[in-house]
Amino acid sequence: MRLCVLGHIQRGGPPTAYDRLLAAHYAEAAWDALAADPPRSGVIGLRYGRFALQRFGDTPSTDLQSSALKDYHLQKVLSRW
Repeated sequence: MRLCVLGHIQRGGPPTAYDRLLAAHYAEAAWDALAADPPRSGVIGLRYGRFALQRFGDTPSTDLQSSALKDYHLQKVLSRW
């Protein structure tokens, strides 16, 4: 998981260079998964700063679930301000 700032989606402005690079990296990771022999299916995501394929049948580790839950609670507290 990563913090997502809606940015251009919310304002309707053009995407930033970071948005374009992020999209290109996601596309490259998805293409690599499809081009593998045999093709792999799943969800591409950022994990520890690297793009990784999370297979549909696999469950995230408890560390990631715990971290995501802490982030969720922190965002919930901060959004009250």
